[in-house]
Amino acid sequence: VTEPPVTEPIVTDPPYTEPPYSEPVTDPYYPPVGEGRTVYFSNVNKWDTVYAYVWNDAGGQNAEWPGETMTLVEEDNGFGQQVYSFTVSAEYNYIIFSNGNGIQCADINLNEVADNGFYLTGEVVNDKGHFGYETYPRT
Repeated sequence: VTEPPVTEPIVTDPPYTEPPYSEPVTDPYYPPVGEGRTVYFSNVNKWDTVYAYVWNDAGGQNAEWPGETMTLVEEDNGFGQQVYSFTVSAEYNYIIFSNGNGIQCADINLNEVADNGFYLTGEVVNDKGHFGYETYPRT
């Protein structure tokens, strides 16, 4: 004769409750998706007009060449230079600053640059005659 198996009593977990809600944390080094990035250009060459041409790997661009006119935000930065600004939409990751008449910087990959202030160095950095750039922190 076999005895029936012994069964343990069924233990139920406490009822499920949702954890308390908290706001998402934003990393200060990377803007949230959908936000743009404002860049600044110190006009060391005293161009009459400064343009920002931006694009992405998928072929999108902000405008036909030479791009959009940047906004003057500072008449004199303490070095006798005007400072211009432009807000780059989050969908774009490259920028070129130019005078619209053949003088421009080399391509800048914004994903590789932490600072948001730029100026031309005066040094030609490629066989196309494009100038190099330096960066500085700007708030």
